[in-house]
Amino acid sequence: MLSTIQNWLRDVARVGARPRVKRTPADMMHYWINPDGESDRAQWMRSEFDKTGVHDRRVPACRPTTLPPLHLPARHDASKLQLACLCSHLAAIEHGLEGGEDMFMVMEDDIVQAFSVDFGQLVDHAPADWEILQLYVVNADRLQAMYTRSYLRGRLWERWKEKNHSTGAYLCSRDGARRLLSRFKRGASFDLRGHKGALVADELLYRTVATYTLTYPLYIENDAFDSTLNSLRRLHVSSHEVIRRIWSDSTSPGFATRVGAARPES
Repeated sequence: MLSTIQNWLRDVARVGARPRVKRTPADMMHYWINPDGESDRAQWMRSEFDKTGVHDRRVPACRPTTLPPLHLPARHDASKLQLACLCSHLAAIEHGLEGGEDMFMVMEDDIVQAFSVDFGQLVDHAPADWEILQLYVVNADRLQAMYTRSYLRGRLWERWKEKNHSTGAYLCSRDGARRLLSRFKRGASFDLRGHKGALVADELLYRTVATYTLTYPLYIENDAFDSTLNSLRRLHVSSHEVIRRIWSDSTSPGFATRVGAARPES
């Protein structure tokens, strides 16, 4: 695995290399992050994927007690829990790159498959230079603003903003994965000293590559599960209220078909 990734990283460094044309495989993989021992969440997540028939692969989450070797800035505010989340996402992206696909989904293990998504059409409507497409946001104000000011006016995408929190569900391109790993992967370790922002997953991933946020929310968390990051529950509750109100308008994009009974009970 390591030699394969090193070959890919060498390809990135080649001057004048022609970019690959992005393709959407019919069996595009969904990599989902799940801590060992969280069997209830894993069983629920697999049942969600069964509803839409997508291909999925579990990625064991890093834990604060089992972090990989890290090179960190001398001063940072990240907790071991936040670092574990960040390393889990980098591990999922590494799995996706090893899979050899032009693009793949990365998800956390509490995300409801509320829509059957035609990712071919989704990508056809995405900005040409995208490297990550963020498909879920935890911020009620931003969700409402994007829906009313952009989506209802015909704008599907906005460039990622710092307040567009969440790594719950995003589409990552091969080019984006290669850029992330070429910057932060050093053998078996991660070197995060070059990142100038907060050492949290969304900040590092989305700021490093060309990231756009879909102005219509396609996903929601199962609020029966607690957040494994101990994030503020009130932020998620208010975001869920906005998402459900948006969904009640029945204005979803043409590439997303609502799945019956996919939404969890409050």
